[in-house]
Amino acid sequence: MKWGKLRLGIFGLILSGLVIASFIIAESKDEFGMEANVQSKDRNILYVGGSGANNYTNIQSAIDNASDGDTVFVYNGTYYENVVIDKSITFVGENKETTIIDGDYLGDVVNISRNNISMKGFSIINGGNWHIGIKICYVSNVMIYNCSISNNDDGIVLEYSSDNNICNCSISNNDDGIVLEYSSDNNICNCSISKSYDGILLWNSCNNSIRHCNISKNTYGIFLGDSCNNNISSCNFTKDGIYIESNIAGTILPHFIHDIFNNTVNGRQLLYYKNENNIVLDGVEAGQIILANCSNFEIRNENIGNTDVGIEIAYSHDIEVSCCNISNNNMGIALWDSYNNSLSQCNISNNNLGGIGLVYSDLNTIYMNNFMHNSGNICSYGSDNIWNSPELIAYIYIMEQIIQIILEIITMIIMV
Repeated sequence: MKWGKLRLGIFGLILSGLVIASFIIAESKDEFGMEANVQSKDRNILYVGGSGANNYTNIQSAIDNASDGDTVFVYNGTYYENVVIDKSITFVGENKETTIIDGDYLGDVVNISRNNISMKGFSIINGGNWHIGIKICYVSNVMIYNCSISNNDDGIVLEYSSDNNICNCSISNNDDGIVLEYSSDNNICNCSISKSYDGILLWNSCNNSIRHCNISKNTYGIFLGDSCNNNISSCNFTKDGIYIESNIAGTILPHFIHDIFNNTVNGRQLLYYKNENNIVLDGVEAGQIILANCSNFEIRNENIGNTDVGIEIAYSHDIEVSCCNISNNNMGIALWDSYNNSLSQCNISNNNLGGIGLVYSDLNTIYMNNFMHNSGNICSYGSDNIWNSPELIAYIYIMEQIIQIILEIITMIIMV
């Protein structure tokens, strides 16, 4: 069962220009140097739609009659089909806005099951519940270029696949936009991905590249689950961001180690640090902060909102977070396998999955924070922390002031 279907986040569980001249397809490369389509003049071209006397009326018939190396060219129109591409062909639509493959809610719209396929210039719609726009399984060297994918359960799914490219695509209004499961060395570039649950989901997938993408208004922008050493660079996130998670059965540090740089969240820099120490972040106006294997950080006077998790801290110690406003995120502050950190004097409000979440994180001191309108103020799993202050402290919860002393030590003394 696909992970993205059931996940609420671990804490929630706790509380496409190809040039065509005389219909001969020539080599084209995009701004990233990626080959869009390559077809030599001695290859066959099979036409679908249009007015040619020998043109095919449906796409699958053309593919069935094609040979490796051929091109299937599809004229403008809406084709109600569920297409299987099982030959190494170049598959080209006349115009991505007007060349439409409609799955009619009957199954995966396009299923790619062969290496060395290039696909360009289509709108892929209406796979429907539990069905995929473009499914790529156990293959390599596939190029999806300049396509529009919407209204499917998942837009594009790669399973056990490597060395594939998804570029210049517009992907929106799917359950998940792009999913990589047990897939490596794939490239996603210059795509717009919006209005899905996960914009991009990587699950047990490593060494992939996500570059120059605009990712907006997803519940999670990029979700990295049990994945390692992925490159995320020069992406712009709007009202989402990056969330990194490791399996609750036992987190491991490599799942949090990636190359993440030159990204923005809501117009502000996304700050990702790994293996760093002795850094002060004081009012730097970050859009999101993620620390992995870091120590001796001071984070203060930050206002972070409308992202996946405001501040995420993994395998880190001696991190001081203070005087920050963390609001309107999925999770406010998350700690994974981190110890001897302090979270204090922060306003933490309106976070959908919780204010502060801790997983296997011990000996952290959390005090004098104001919690307001979070779905759960504190979510803790496998963690033993200090919730106290040496003097009377005022917590504000749902706009009511509650004067209280939090001294877990007292409880332990009484128990003795």
